[in-house]
Amino acid sequence: MHINEEDFLYAKEKGLMFDFSKEIIKYNDLIKNIYILIKEIDFNNTVKAFLCSLSSRAVHLRSFISSYYLSKKMMSYDFSNTENIEKEFYNKYNIMIDDFHLEYQNVYNFEKYKWGGVRLEHLSYIYFDLREFSKIDFEFNPTKEDINIFNAILERIDSYNIKNDSANKMQAVLKDILKSSKAERIIFLEILAYLDILEAKEEREYRDTELSEKLMNWRGGDSYNKINAKNIFGNYLLI
Repeated sequence: MHINEEDFLYAKEKGLMFDFSKEIIKYNDLIKNIYILIKEIDFNNTVKAFLCSLSSRAVHLRSFISSYYLSKKMMSYDFSNTENIEKEFYNKYNIMIDDFHLEYQNVYNFEKYKWGGVRLEHLSYIYFDLREFSKIDFEFNPTKEDINIFNAILERIDSYNIKNDSANKMQAVLKDILKSSKAERIIFLEILAYLDILEAKEEREYRDTELSEKLMNWRGGDSYNKINAKNIFGNYLLI
């Protein structure tokens, strides 16, 4: 991607782009930094940011909630034994351990503003996402329209009775509720999956797909986990 210096400086000032850097933050340092970040961030503000994105189509606000949620889960890990950490992080928390190559910051942010994020389960993205949220003082509350949209989505998922349909089919029935492209709707469903709201009721044979393994296993007949949804969204749920 080519951009002239004036446009780059403007984008940098707005927090949309970053200086090029060859620095690499190793995964163990990412974990330490994430631990600090989640103590500084109020989870309720990530919930509000997620909901506020729905009517405004501000997709860059969506993944903060899943980044925080996954981070909180991984803190239960016994870090005294890291021999099989990559395998255990994926099996227990659906997190892919990686280092953060800072030269990819602009790619991460582009994906975040374009679709709502892509590498949601990557440790490097989780750190990047939380770092960016820590820079803003999120003071907005979701509107009635935001709340109605979210509840309408959950109702549609709950009433979707085509048992074996995948998330690729599910996203299409949400397009009249959520202003979005197909890619945005898929990422939205990915976030619900990482929040343990879209949960598969049975493990299915792995298929080569662009969906995460967690969302790939989900089917239309699985509905959504109402307890987890209530625990996360509380009084924003009207159903």
